[in-house]
Amino acid sequence: MSVTIGNHCIYNSVGAVHTGNHCTFTPSCNNFTLIGNHCKFLGDCRNCSITGNHNVFEGSFTGVILGNHNLIKKDFTGEIKGNHNKIIGRFDGNCSGTHNQSSVNSNNFSQFPNI
Repeated sequence: MSVTIGNHCIYNSVGAVHTGNHCTFTPSCNNFTLIGNHCKFLGDCRNCSITGNHNVFEGSFTGVILGNHNLIKKDFTGEIKGNHNKIIGRFDGNCSGTHNQSSVNSNNFSQFPNI
């Protein structure tokens, strides 16, 4: 397993695990783990695990997010554990936390309170 560590970086390809803050990832991330805050993902994320706050996902996301104040600009499939997360697209999964929002209703919307 490869590991990358860095802050304020731009990555075109990254290892399986990245630790750092204020980084930009492009294009897409697959089977990827991030421990960091204030990062931006320009492509889709598939089977990813994100631990951190204030991260922005321009594409769709599948996996797990543990954190607060994250923004997913397309569809989300998976699990969110945190507060004040916002999904612009459709939510399909489980959510534990408060003040999370999804702008598109889904079958599991009752698990994702619209505040």
